[in-house]
Amino acid sequence: MGKNKSSAKFNNVISNVASPVVKNLVEQAIHARKFKMRFPEFFKYFEDEILNIDGFLFWILKVWLASYHQDAPEAHLEKDALFILRERRLLDHALGFLQTGILVAPDEYLIKNEITSLQEVKEVFNRISDKFWMDIEASPKLNASGKIKDAVLSYLNENDLYLPDLFPALPLDQLLLDFLPIHLGYPKFEETVPSSPKQVLNPLFQHATPLYGVNSYAESNFDLDKKLNSSHYRLAIKLDEKVENLPYVLRDFLLRYQSQRLDCMRQGSEREYTLQEQDDIKRLTEVIGPLLNLLDEFAKRRIGNEQPIQNLSYIALLNAIVALYYFDQHFMYSFADQDLSTVDTLFAQKYIDGDKSFDFFDPNNNVLNPFDELKKNASHLDIMVFMKDLELLLKKSDLLVVQRTSQKNTQLNDVICYLKDDSSSQNIATYGRNKEKLSHNFNKQKLSKTILPFLEKYIPEARVFIQF
Repeated sequence: MGKNKSSAKFNNVISNVASPVVKNLVEQAIHARKFKMRFPEFFKYFEDEILNIDGFLFWILKVWLASYHQDAPEAHLEKDALFILRERRLLDHALGFLQTGILVAPDEYLIKNEITSLQEVKEVFNRISDKFWMDIEASPKLNASGKIKDAVLSYLNENDLYLPDLFPALPLDQLLLDFLPIHLGYPKFEETVPSSPKQVLNPLFQHATPLYGVNSYAESNFDLDKKLNSSHYRLAIKLDEKVENLPYVLRDFLLRYQSQRLDCMRQGSEREYTLQEQDDIKRLTEVIGPLLNLLDEFAKRRIGNEQPIQNLSYIALLNAIVALYYFDQHFMYSFADQDLSTVDTLFAQKYIDGDKSFDFFDPNNNVLNPFDELKKNASHLDIMVFMKDLELLLKKSDLLVVQRTSQKNTQLNDVICYLKDDSSSQNIATYGRNKEKLSHNFNKQKLSKTILPFLEKYIPEARVFIQF
């Protein structure tokens, strides 16, 4: 008989990597939405502006690479430029420069091969930053208070946030699609180690881990073409790295090290692990697990989170993602076509004027709340509408079979997801002697009881448009 899922604690090579990675992403998603509640119009503008910055950097990279690889075809240059932008995080470092004005972790490949110079990279970042803030400050809509830049930067710095971490390349709904199949497989992974743990975890690794403004990084891909070095996985820690960043750097390194080591054991083959290798894997998780827990304690201390996301249980972590997805859908339904700049203006004005305790999200404060006026024209997201949105989203996954308990369109009380044996079949994966199906039921009543308490606990600001 399998574990009781509601109280299950899993300790396998997949869950020990996946859960901490997802918890980090959820924590940053919470910070992003708290930021969005204070600067909603800036948030919307910045999401669009990222595309412009990305396009400009892509063009610059192709120019640099073309001068280095003079005979390379256009497709090869584009592939390399995208790799540097996404995998090596040049775009994120450019976005971070908007906040700090500091060149963090310049791309090693570009500098070491003299494709460009530190000075040239900094000049490009300066050009992007100057134009971005000049456009912001010149906008009557975004900068009606005349203080939007100071307010945004002060809020980020005083809350120990890093701008690119609040705007991940992959959205939250994609995280749900990528995590759910892994989450469903936990009971099976307790019994057998998958032939390719890295392949199982790879969808999560497509979600860039938060940078926290760090200068350090880990990699096995020393060359641009990502050829795997089969014997080493290195961690490059800058000697001037902030001390408070070290728990994050070491934690992210250990998580990825586990995955790399497991792949190295099989040397790229699809064979099963030997008994000796399975013993090695068990010892690996026994050693790294306590280390991760210790590093999490330091990380929580730095954030000062009284309700740490790192303590979320197996089911609660999945519920957290669903709750954040509900927040996003509800915000879109409520304010998609409205001008929210009055929120930015009032918050920026009060924040920079030194009234840091001013909080129009606190129901006990008898102050003007710009959301009160905005709510008059807002729509409410009914839980039944959300269930249909959730069902449509889950059906996008090639790894899930999604079914209703009732086929009546008016009665959508349950959306049940089953994990497939593989993406090409409709066979349901099972585990244990009794061949229990790997599934999860998104029940309307249970979601109603988990979504709102989560948001009230972690994003209480949402009460201005969601009734708790």
